[in-house]
Amino acid sequence: MEEIVQDSKRVLSAKKESEKKYKQEIGRPNRDVLPKIEKILQRHRIEKPYYHGGLYNGKAMNKLMTSSRKIMEDIRGMLMEIASEARCNDEEVSDTMEKFTNILSVFDALFSLARTPSGLMNGDKVATLQNLSNLALRLWRGLELSITPKVHAIEDHLVPQIIRFDGIGDLGEDFVERSHQDGIRQHSRSRNCKERVDEANQHCRWEHKRMHPAVMDKARAMEEQSIRRRKNVDENGAISWVDVSKMEEKMAAQAEDKTNIRSAAYIAVTNVEGIYLTSGRQRNIEDARQRLLQGQAVLETFFNRRKRNRY
Repeated sequence: MEEIVQDSKRVLSAKKESEKKYKQEIGRPNRDVLPKIEKILQRHRIEKPYYHGGLYNGKAMNKLMTSSRKIMEDIRGMLMEIASEARCNDEEVSDTMEKFTNILSVFDALFSLARTPSGLMNGDKVATLQNLSNLALRLWRGLELSITPKVHAIEDHLVPQIIRFDGIGDLGEDFVERSHQDGIRQHSRSRNCKERVDEANQHCRWEHKRMHPAVMDKARAMEEQSIRRRKNVDENGAISWVDVSKMEEKMAAQAEDKTNIRSAAYIAVTNVEGIYLTSGRQRNIEDARQRLLQGQAVLETFFNRRKRNRY
C-alpha cells in the first residue's frame, strides 16, 4: 500500500510539472477587452476597493445596476470599434448589451423590493417580487448563464423567506460597508503618520471634535440652511408649503429615475418571448413525486401478488 501511495504521488507530481511547463509555453491568453471594460466602469465610479480584496463590492454593483443603460451603451461603443473579424457581428453585440441592460434593471428592482423592512410586506409586494424573480431568472437563462448558489437562493428561497419573516429588510449588514467607508476616510487623513501612536491620537481628536455638542449644533444649523420651502397643491386645490432639503430632492429625483428605468426594462422584456426552464426546486419536487408514484406502484404490485398467492 505504501508503494502504491508513493507511486501515485510521483505520478501526480509529474503531471503537475508537465501542466506548469505547458502553461509557460502557451503563455497567458490575450485579454485586451477586459481592461477596456474596467476603464469604462472606472469612468462611472465603479472601482475595486483594496479593503474588499480587490473585488467589486455592493456599492459598486448598485451603481452598475442603476446606470446599466449608460454603461452598456459605452461598452457597446467600445466593442464596435474593434475590427469586425475579431468580434461578433453588430446585431449580436447590440442584442447582448440590451439583454444585460434589462437583466441588471430587473435585478435592481428585485433587490430594492426585497429590502423592504420587516412588517411592511403585503400581498401585492410579494406578488410583484415573485414576478420579478421569475422574470430575472428567465433573463438569466436567456443569457445561458449557470445557476450559481446565490441565483438558486433568489429563485427558490427568497420569496418563501420573506413570507416567513414578513420582510427581511432589517436583516441587512449595511453597517459593515459603512464602517469600511469610515475607515477609508480616516486612513486617508492619517496615511502620512509614521508612528501608530500618532495615528491613533489623530483619530481620537477627530472623534472628539465630531461628537462635541457645539460641532453637532453647527452641523444641524448648516443642514437647516440647505432646506428650502416648496409649494405643494393637493387634489382639492389647497396650497401648502413643505420644507424639503437639497438631499431629499436629490434622492427623490434619483428614485424617480430608477422607477422609470425599471419600468422600461420590465415592459421591454415581458413583451418578448424567451427561454424559461423549470427551477432546481421544481425539478426536485417533480422527481420526488415520480419516485413516490413508482414506490406506490411497486407496493401495489407486491400486495396484489401476495393476494393471488394466498388464494
